[in-house]
Amino acid sequence: MYAQVILTKHSKAIDMAFTYKIPEKFEDLIQVGHKVIVPFGIGSNLTEAFVLSITETTEQKRLKTIHQIVKDLQLTLSQVEMISWLKTSYLCTYSEALSTIIPSKTKLIKNVTYKWVGAHDGLTKSQQEICDFLKDHKDETEIVSLGWLNRLRPLIKKGLIIKREFFQYDMKTQYKTVACSNIDDLETALTKLSKSAKKQRKILEFIDEVKSCDVSMLNRELKCTKKILDKFVEDGLVSVISVEKFRAPDILNKNHQKRSYPLNYDQKVVFDQILSDLNHTHKYLLHGVTGSGKTEVYLTLAEEILNRGQQIIILVPEIALTPQMVGKFIKRFGNQIAIMHSKVSPGERYDQYKSIQNGEVNIVIGARSAIFSPCINLGMIILDEEHENTYKSDNNPKYHTVEVAEYLADLLNIPMLLASATPSLNSYQRVLDKDYQLLEMMNRYNQQPLPHVHLVDMREELLSGNKSMFSELLIEKIHERLEKKEQVILFYNRKGFSTFVSCRMCGYALKCPRCDIALTYHHKDQTAKCSYCDYQLKVPKYCPECESHYFKFFGAGTEKIEHMLNDFFPEARIGRLDSESTRKKGELEKIIDQVERLEIDILIGTQMVTKGLDFQNVTLVGALSADMSLNLPDYRAPEKTFQLLTQVAGRAGRGEKSGEVVVQTYVPEHYAITSAVTQNYHQFFDEEIQVRQLFNYPPYTEIVNILLIGETEKNTIDSAHNLSHELTRFIHKRIKPDAVEILGPNPALFQKLNNKYRWQIILKFDKIDMVLMRNILHYVCIQHKDKVVRNDVYINININPMSLL
Repeated sequence: MYAQVILTKHSKAIDMAFTYKIPEKFEDLIQVGHKVIVPFGIGSNLTEAFVLSITETTEQKRLKTIHQIVKDLQLTLSQVEMISWLKTSYLCTYSEALSTIIPSKTKLIKNVTYKWVGAHDGLTKSQQEICDFLKDHKDETEIVSLGWLNRLRPLIKKGLIIKREFFQYDMKTQYKTVACSNIDDLETALTKLSKSAKKQRKILEFIDEVKSCDVSMLNRELKCTKKILDKFVEDGLVSVISVEKFRAPDILNKNHQKRSYPLNYDQKVVFDQILSDLNHTHKYLLHGVTGSGKTEVYLTLAEEILNRGQQIIILVPEIALTPQMVGKFIKRFGNQIAIMHSKVSPGERYDQYKSIQNGEVNIVIGARSAIFSPCINLGMIILDEEHENTYKSDNNPKYHTVEVAEYLADLLNIPMLLASATPSLNSYQRVLDKDYQLLEMMNRYNQQPLPHVHLVDMREELLSGNKSMFSELLIEKIHERLEKKEQVILFYNRKGFSTFVSCRMCGYALKCPRCDIALTYHHKDQTAKCSYCDYQLKVPKYCPECESHYFKFFGAGTEKIEHMLNDFFPEARIGRLDSESTRKKGELEKIIDQVERLEIDILIGTQMVTKGLDFQNVTLVGALSADMSLNLPDYRAPEKTFQLLTQVAGRAGRGEKSGEVVVQTYVPEHYAITSAVTQNYHQFFDEEIQVRQLFNYPPYTEIVNILLIGETEKNTIDSAHNLSHELTRFIHKRIKPDAVEILGPNPALFQKLNNKYRWQIILKFDKIDMVLMRNILHYVCIQHKDKVVRNDVYINININPMSLL
């Protein structure tokens, strides 16, 4: 038998499947998806790999043999299929696809030691020196530091030195001490204790009831000391053992009161429609207004899936949404849930990965990476807020979670549900193309009306003498809410204190030396930081260029608005929700918990506050600069603006109290803003889809953004022009010239990031040519890259990017 394996090493030179002979002792053990150790390369160094397929014949000769099977981490068959699909669909390497699927920190660390095993006499001076040094096992790093590696190789061949390679996980297994009951008859056991030993009797009764429990819990809850436990062990009543500890995020360890709500008419119609075809591949788009109760539909569907003995994956676009979503599922299903996202520690993620694979938990909730969970009996996939850009990965492979979910649903013959109050244009067009079935919930769950929206023209505010960021109407409405003990959310999509620091005398501005981008000022630590490479510096008091003291801060971010709010409303308790305020583990959950417990009156935040948060006492939402995203040089800017405004408006009036929204803008006549104010999705869709069709943008075309990133500006520019010429030549040979539009090469919007220069080429073409286009891109940009671009230039291919910035 033979196995085709892929290596975990990141190198395009070995981006292929390698065939190995399966030794007879492994033939009944090895399976597709197993992690294995194989000898590789000229020196047959042992390395880590995964089995992609197993065959009984091969035409290859002189094959090496698999050295070892590592059983504790095995890919499911669907994960193995997905690796090849990711490689083909997103033009990535096997190792990049593999790294996306398996948990971090599960790669094996190889340790190599050397020891002298030959004779000790008749040695040359050089051999004697090595012999003396290698009396005991020595680590390879010590050998390399001495520069002796080449001296050792001939001695290894002669059998004088033995080389030992062994592997261990970077992830450390944690253990806990558990007390287990050995009691056959409790009454008999209690006779061994004196009647006055009430504490010991209580502890023993508890251990007998639960059969086993953590020693730390016994000490914490029942004050069980080591002396008491040792006595129980001595009497043969209890055994104390060490077992592997299951690591889980803190939210899963909290107690929640279980509850469920009955479905209303709209929810039941949607649930019954999905239930009628739950055993087949079916793709649904649920268009439900904010507050319509989509989550309750997810909960009821999950209950049905679990009753069938299957697993379900529920995806959210932001880590910020995970705590509330998880909280609702815990209230229905207890803590038998796995959470998968980047803020979960590697140890917690690894333990939950294993619990999913072992079928110990059947509900997986998380951000986009949760789609790769090793479910052994998946029954359904749900994507909440399917329109969000964060479902698209920025790293290789640059997958879109919706596309991965579709592939998985087709592969496993299961239903997929996309849901949003503001579906993406691509998804809604697929409803019109009959690819998706449309489900609608156009009323709020509690029959409350959608919040009333006030549109404020900030040009008129300026003419009336109001130069602040807050309109008179917004200030008035906030005062009203504070008096009523109700809560307010303010949305401003820019973090930091000031957007740049500049001299008013000479015009000098603080810029990142690595990115050539203005630094954002952060008041808390008095530093100016780069949003792209984390470069930072203390802000000088005087201009570094002309030494003027007119060195001032310009623009505003959420941090500055927080300070302004403290001046306007000194009695209010103000919180901030953005990526800066939630850097530390647990800060996100803490802020959300504070809002739910009414400890924050006004919450100011970036787009993190617009998505899916459900606060019953929030009755006012303010969008401070509604047109900020509208001015971005990107074809999706109107769609993004409409979605943000509609979503943030939906945070108001979700409880029993009605809500209001104040939208501040300098372009109140734009259709994205007027549609958001009236919360009319179909009006916006009809306007925007005409623009997309006129200018030949998705969903009518496919787009590929090819980004060239290089160490030097000249090499990057030369490579961009060479690649453009080669692509044009290849494309026009195989596709009709009028079916493909090649834009560029041009400098990227951010021409320099992290000391790397960036140029881009954009391709727009018909959907029917996607397979052929992938083949061309693979041939020109990957197989023949060295002939087209300079060695120090990297090609980054993004198929159907969410932004062209």
